[in-house]
Amino acid sequence: MDRVSLARIDADAGRFEIVATDGAELLAAGCELPVATCTYFLTTAQGDPFVERDFARSRAFDLPLDGVVEAAGFRAGGSAP
Repeated sequence: MDRVSLARIDADAGRFEIVATDGAELLAAGCELPVATCTYFLTTAQGDPFVERDFARSRAFDLPLDGVVEAAGFRAGGSAP
């Protein structure tokens, strides 16, 4: 595992905030963005787990922040509500 983060999701406001992180750098604690920018957070905000074994082969990992995740070198990931 390269990174773990804890996020607070406000589904009513449609936003997430990174609360804490450990490991490889990506989004820093305190970063707040709309959930619609990232498949991880959009899926989790809907109450569903997110699991993707290969971002490059995914047909669903295509939101704006998803590209940043891939560009940072991450190849797979998951999140849970």
